[in-house]
Amino acid sequence: ELPIPRAYHPLLASVLLSAIVYFGNMPLLLYKGFDNINEVLRGAGELELSQLAMLLIAKIVVSGISVTSGLVGGVFAPALFIGTSGGAIYGRVASILEKVVFNKSVALSAVNYSAAGAAACLASLCGVPVTAIVLLLEVSGGANYSIVLPLIACVGLSTFLNEYLLTYVLGSPDAAKSTIDRVAVSPTEKLFEEIDVNKDGVVSKEEFEAWYGKLENPAKQNLQDRK
Repeated sequence: ELPIPRAYHPLLASVLLSAIVYFGNMPLLLYKGFDNINEVLRGAGELELSQLAMLLIAKIVVSGISVTSGLVGGVFAPALFIGTSGGAIYGRVASILEKVVFNKSVALSAVNYSAAGAAACLASLCGVPVTAIVLLLEVSGGANYSIVLPLIACVGLSTFLNEYLLTYVLGSPDAAKSTIDRVAVSPTEKLFEEIDVNKDGVVSKEEFEAWYGKLENPAKQNLQDRK
C-alpha cells in the first residue's frame, strides 16, 4: 500500500500512464475501442518483434496500474490486447523457426496466432470461453473458419491452465471466481478487510475502535456528518 491517500491514487496512476505512453511512444496502449487491437491484429506479421514485446510488457504494466489504482476501466479490452500481442509474438517466432528448420512456410500466419492468443487470454482472464471464440472469429474476418479448431484448443487449454494454476499451484481460495470478480472489490469490502484485523469475518468493537482512532479529524467529521 502506497503511503499516499487513496483519493490521490487515480491521479498518480494517470500521470504514470501518460508518461509511459508519451515517452515510450506507444499510443496503441490507449483505449480506442477495438481499433488498436485490430491494428495489432492486422499488423501481426509486419510489426517488429521488439515493438510487439514492448507493447505486451507495457500493456500488462499499465493495466495492472489502472485496475489497482481505481481508474475507470476493466480487464476485457486489455485481455484482448495482451493476447493479441502475445499471439503475434508467438506467430512471428514460429515463422522464423519454421524457415530455419523446414526452409519453408508450413504454419499458420501470424494473424491467426494473434487471434488465437487473444481468444485464449480473454477466455482465461474473464472466464468467457464461448464469447472469446465467437468474438475472435468475427474480428479475424468472419469467413475464415479454418482457425475454429485452433481457437477452441487454445481457449480450452488456457482455461484449464488458469484454473489448475490458481487451485493447485497457488492455492487461491477464490479460484472459482473470474478475474473480474477477483479484482473488482468494492470500497465497502476493502474497508471491511481493513477493519477486520484478525480476518475472522467479523468486526469486533475493539477492532472498530482501533480503526476509528487512527482516522484523521476530517475523516471523523465526515463520518459524523453522515449520521
